[in-house]
Amino acid sequence: MRQYDAGLPACADPAVLNDVASSFAKKERRFWNSEHRILAFEGVVQVAWRPWGLDYIPRRYCTGTVVVSDGYRHKVNFSIREDLGFIGIGWNTDSCVDGFDRNYAYAPHCKQAAP
Repeated sequence: MRQYDAGLPACADPAVLNDVASSFAKKERRFWNSEHRILAFEGVVQVAWRPWGLDYIPRRYCTGTVVVSDGYRHKVNFSIREDLGFIGIGWNTDSCVDGFDRNYAYAPHCKQAAP
């Protein structure tokens, strides 16, 4: 069985927020031909840590509000996941911004991006 060190950054860590913002902008540009981007994060908090127990890949679940370039505030749910970065090295994020889940992958209202 794979051993994890569970050394994940905090929800409001600048590297985490940058990863969420970068992924959002890339997805908007690449799949939706949109220039929307996240301008700011507000009230980011952790909502769960390893919710399924110690035998699973460590995940930290977070929520907050983002200010998007459309001029509105939107709820964001995201997770920070261990050893799921490029070629299984490091951490990465998976996120959903309410109102921008255009293919309903996390419907309804990004609920499926939370634990």
